[in-house]
Amino acid sequence: MKKYALCLDYGEGFWEFFLTGGYHLHLVLNEEERVREVFVNYDTIVPYIEDIENFYRDFGMGEYFPIKYLDIDSSIEQVLKDIIDDYFEFDSNDFQFIFMKNDRFDLKKVVLAINLTVHQGDIYFVLDLYCGAGGSAMGIHLALNDKQVNHKIIGFDNQELASYPFELIKEDIIQNREFLDVVLRLFQVAWASPPCQKYISCNLNRETNHPELISTTRDILNKGAIPYNIENVARAPIRKDIKLCGEMFGLGVFRHRFFEINGFSCPQPKHLKHKGKCGDGKFFTIVSGGLWRSKKLKKRREKEGYFVGTYDDWCKAMKIDWIPFEWKDDKHRVSANHPNLGPVLPSRHPLTEAIPPAYSKYIMKHFLLRHPTLLDWI
Repeated sequence: MKKYALCLDYGEGFWEFFLTGGYHLHLVLNEEERVREVFVNYDTIVPYIEDIENFYRDFGMGEYFPIKYLDIDSSIEQVLKDIIDDYFEFDSNDFQFIFMKNDRFDLKKVVLAINLTVHQGDIYFVLDLYCGAGGSAMGIHLALNDKQVNHKIIGFDNQELASYPFELIKEDIIQNREFLDVVLRLFQVAWASPPCQKYISCNLNRETNHPELISTTRDILNKGAIPYNIENVARAPIRKDIKLCGEMFGLGVFRHRFFEINGFSCPQPKHLKHKGKCGDGKFFTIVSGGLWRSKKLKKRREKEGYFVGTYDDWCKAMKIDWIPFEWKDDKHRVSANHPNLGPVLPSRHPLTEAIPPAYSKYIMKHFLLRHPTLLDWI
């Protein structure tokens, strides 16, 4: 297992260190005596920090022993290496060092960096980029649970959804990539679902300002040197390693999605001819806006007996039961049930942007089958 040493630079001659395995050190530079004083905590192993506002209280102070370190001209990294070699049963050459200026990031990100560092080898960390309400994350969680892997899924998104079922960092991934560049290597695997609006059929011949984020996302993930998957729609500029359809998993949606997989392989399931169609009462189309709002489509619905379904039908079709109906978009439009149009969901309603958990569970299952060190995590 990889080992890491996280160095938090508070400025003014004060540093704090966290080591994989749970050890905690302080280093203070006394300029007058030209001595570095290091305080090493021998009694307390740092637990997973849940209470962000009081995270020092969570693991207590234990018993600290001061160490006088006289070589004032050594780098901070060399000081830390010497301490690891002299006072712990470790070899400093086994550690990768991560340096963060504490004032560059908010407390939540600092705590995440500590948890990722300290609990390498104890917890399997999964990064969920553009996480939305957690459709992908739930499937990953189910696959890891099936293998009894102790894990944490960390979602990143530029909006904070209360319905996301795991730990969430609100962050504009592209504009503020510095933090991810620092901590990405601390994750074991990453999943990314960049916004697809630029590539969907209804926007092809329209002037839109939807961003193209796939190439930048791929660049970020490649720098992390960890296995990853990018999910998107048919016209998105990703490598189409596999295509998944809801009917492959007995779902009530077709919802074709494509996946670019790096660092592992996943077999393509057979994509058989559909045994039904949307509106037949078994399969549903899940979109924002009134599904049959135009007069032309309304006549077609009446002629063909198209069954739009209820919001509950849509959730069951996706096997998603945690995303609420209520939603307000950036134009202050809210969810409503229309007697003629069925569920009318505002723009970017989380259910309309989610993928069924069955998709990510399938891919994660095959990732774990080929995982070289999976037994180390169980």
